[in-house]
Amino acid sequence: MDAVDDLDLEVWLRHVFDHPVTEPQWYFQCENEEPSDLRLARIVENMTRLFEAPERLLTEYTQEQIAQGLWYLNWASRPFMPALLSDDVPWPLCQRGLLSMESLFRRLFAVACTDELGHTAFDDSSPINTICYMWWDLFPTWGSRTMLRAGKSIKSFWVLLREHLRSPRKHVGKALCTGSATGSTLILTKCCELLTNSWGVIPGLATICVNLL
Repeated sequence: MDAVDDLDLEVWLRHVFDHPVTEPQWYFQCENEEPSDLRLARIVENMTRLFEAPERLLTEYTQEQIAQGLWYLNWASRPFMPALLSDDVPWPLCQRGLLSMESLFRRLFAVACTDELGHTAFDDSSPINTICYMWWDLFPTWGSRTMLRAGKSIKSFWVLLREHLRSPRKHVGKALCTGSATGSTLILTKCCELLTNSWGVIPGLATICVNLL
């Protein structure tokens, strides 16, 4: 069984992060990974458990390995992030996974990133800066979604936006790695992409926005 499809969290983490840092990255040498629908739910569970307690990575891997692994998770041709929006995964698992990205930013990016914009990184910048800066640009909200799943996902993104805006000021620069305005705009963009890629307008969207913010 391919490690990407493995049910064990520790095996899966080693598959994602335990590699030499190379150029090009190791995963470009792999064939496209297409786990079964049944395994998608476990992939979401593993990602969620990682995102909810990501600080463990800092003691087990170098920052270069962490950055390389996070790029792998959020790369367009890989199955991980699309699983969070998949109709084949029970919604409660997807919702928890989406919301767990708040702790990924707060407990990993805010701790490990140097306090500067990703596109102005210097030689002494953290290797994790760039993936933090690009996280929301890469997140795959494009593509067809059902109206119901898109509506639920939008609610989760609004919760993420609320938590970002409530972050203590000392964490805003690092936790968003783009500054609060740009980071918030990118999350709003994710909501718009979900909306425009679903069939029709999501009923009650204005009410959702008002209630959550």
